[in-house]
Amino acid sequence: TKTIQLSPDSFNAYYHRGLLYGITKDYSSAIKDYTRTIELDSNFSNSYVNRGNIYCQLQDYNASIKDYNKAIELKPNFANAYYARGLLNADLNNYSLAIKDYTKAIEIKTIQSDEYINSSQILKEFFMLGYKKSEGIKDIYIARGASYSQIKDYSSAIKDYTKAIELDSNNAKAYYHRGLAYTYLDDAQNSIKDFTKAIELDPDYLDAYYYRGNLYYSLKDYSSAIRDYTKAIKIDTNYSSAYYNRGLSYRNLNDYLSAIQDYTKAIAIDPNYTLAYNNRGGLYVIQGKFKLATKDARKACSLGNCSLLKIMAENKLLR
Repeated sequence: TKTIQLSPDSFNAYYHRGLLYGITKDYSSAIKDYTRTIELDSNFSNSYVNRGNIYCQLQDYNASIKDYNKAIELKPNFANAYYARGLLNADLNNYSLAIKDYTKAIEIKTIQSDEYINSSQILKEFFMLGYKKSEGIKDIYIARGASYSQIKDYSSAIKDYTKAIELDSNNAKAYYHRGLAYTYLDDAQNSIKDFTKAIELDPDYLDAYYYRGNLYYSLKDYSSAIRDYTKAIKIDTNYSSAYYNRGLSYRNLNDYLSAIQDYTKAIAIDPNYTLAYNNRGGLYVIQGKFKLATKDARKACSLGNCSLLKIMAENKLLR
């Protein structure tokens, strides 16, 4: 700011202040500074990408796309502009467009990785890229894999996640997402293997525990499922689905008390958890607690699921 006061046309001062405003989430001020840099140099593509990132944070997606398009127009080999536009397209559920952008970014980065880059170019990239850091090519493979998964092309997704793992064998995110893709292909063995690797790399990987627990449940390994759900709950004590699924596991081990406790906890977190009411009510029926069962059945029905209420009515168990 002091530099700008002394030199109102200082491009670098506006640009770097824009970076700081972005980091501190003062988005309106960041946009003003990036706009000023564009006024001072309308051909500097990074300003458009960074302003596009800010517009994205403000959910002004039309302005964001417009800035990314301009950056690409000015610099057709700007991989990170394609990547940023791909991320936005994915957020807008335009997965085919996202894949196209990610593919272009990968092509550019693959070529650039084989080129000689001198020290001055490295310094320029370091100082001028912007508050949203340049992503490595492995991150783009993961992003493209996620878009492939969204259009149910799980084989292509697995190829991308595998490529990311080849580039970085310690990337827990890549293993996790590949594990999800294997799940959709009903490949439980490889899915569990990948979730386990993700957990090995990141012991607090919440969703890896949860989805591995789901797989163990589907394989009727209820004890292992309970261990994973318990770990997920320790990481996030408000994970209602983990409580509910652990309750299902306890139910299958005939531990009704623990199951009811978990269903009750799931309901406390999410008062509209219809399945939790139905399943808790079902256990109350088994225990002969028909008043409590009736209360749960009526609540579930008010939320749209009347299956338990119908069964109880047919068997004259309502109280």
